Amino acid sequence: WPDAIQWMSFSHDEQFVLFSSYVSNNADLWIYELKTGKTWQISDVSNFGWLSDTEFFVNANKTGSETTWKTYKYKLP
Repeated sequence: WPDAIQWMSFSHDEQFVLFSSYVSNNADLWIYELKTGKTWQISDVSNFGWLSDTEFFVNANKTGSETTWKTYKYKLP
């Protein structure tokens, strides 16, 4: 698993970690909450980054079509 991690970034308040993995030709984004140990996954991601302590953006392809990449904004609890 650690060899599959491509990139990682802490939130500004260092309560969350965004990291990406690439396994079996699939790019995924993971959100890890340091305080609780809870992890979320978002699949088919091309780019992402922090907007604030609890908000981040993701360029993702939720339909599987090569022409439907969209930018989504997420807010963590």
